[in-house]
Amino acid sequence: MSSLPTVIDVAIMSSASPGFEHSIYRVSAGHQLTIKFRNSLPEEGVNLSLLISSANDPAIAPVAGKAGLGNIIMSKALYVADPVPTGGRAAFRVDALVAGAYVLQIRERLLRFAAQLIAE
Repeated sequence: MSSLPTVIDVAIMSSASPGFEHSIYRVSAGHQLTIKFRNSLPEEGVNLSLLISSANDPAIAPVAGKAGLGNIIMSKALYVADPVPTGGRAAFRVDALVAGAYVLQIRERLLRFAAQLIAE
């Protein structure tokens, strides 16, 4: 039995990259996951939507040859959370993830915000 959590706190703390409070989150594979998400951006009126996708094939990726530009393909996201307003909190239930490497990204910030999510 894994001692890794099935509930994690994920916060966006800054408008500077990487934005996430932690760069790596570890969770228990094979169990439903609850993410307690907090949008603590100092900017007013900014809704943020959390995405989870495979680290090998992320939903948000850089555009080749275009520094600073990103492309988003929503169908690559394994999970898309509802938007959370500035200062808001929400809890999301995510279906069990198989063991592997994932990436947490923010739809509204394309390449600026990302953190690793490791399920083991």
